[in-house]
Amino acid sequence: MPQEPLAAPTDRLRLLIDPPGDAAWNMAVDAALLAGRHPATLRFYGFEPAALTLGRFQDAAAFPELASRAVPCVRRMTGGGAILHVDELTYSLVGDAALLPTDVHASYDLVHDAIARGLAHCGVRAHRVTEHRPGPGPRALRAAHCFAVPARHDLVAPDGRKLCGSAQRRTLRPRARVLMHGSLPLLPRAAQPFVASVAELSVTPPDRAALIAALADALTGALGLGAAQPGTLAADEREHARAVLGQLRTDRDTLLGSSR
Repeated sequence: MPQEPLAAPTDRLRLLIDPPGDAAWNMAVDAALLAGRHPATLRFYGFEPAALTLGRFQDAAAFPELASRAVPCVRRMTGGGAILHVDELTYSLVGDAALLPTDVHASYDLVHDAIARGLAHCGVRAHRVTEHRPGPGPRALRAAHCFAVPARHDLVAPDGRKLCGSAQRRTLRPRARVLMHGSLPLLPRAAQPFVASVAELSVTPPDRAALIAALADALTGALGLGAAQPGTLAADEREHARAVLGQLRTDRDTLLGSSR
């Protein structure tokens, strides 16, 4: 059933469009937005170089390939499985708790249905998984890698491969806030055939700007907000991100060291 637009504490959504960047900085900015005071922010970004993020509760020892340090790695503040970020569009939706439904399932449905509408506008077919369905392949692989098997709420291609997955973090102090971020692969991945991509699902793949515009329009509509207003990080948000970045880099050294 389509979700009703949600009344939010602001009538505009701040839109941040960042170029692909370092994994630790990407996660630091998301953390700064969650800790901030802006009622509603939609951010689009990417990863350069390619990187691996681990879920908040994952054990780095399950990824022996990290020992070579060939791929940058950082731990997310959200749960779920590991994600290889390469040739993708990443989004984060952050704001006061009232931005999204208090029911977690309803919040995923609201956001992912909006993303599906934005993709459809660009000629990309995808639909939301409505129930849990264990996938094929080794159980360890399914548990370790976010995209290895679709879960409830994920967006999938017509052939069942996962196209978009998201995760959330909710906080109560110093104020009730919510962060939801997710990954949308743009190009096929030979090393991960279980991952679907925008390029495979459209006759003429949309460019990054067109895809961002379509997704932003769909999300603002779903949230019951006016057109997104382009913006930038506030000075205090940037300062907070720099502080988080230092901690993430320390944690990354520990994380990579523990995988040896």
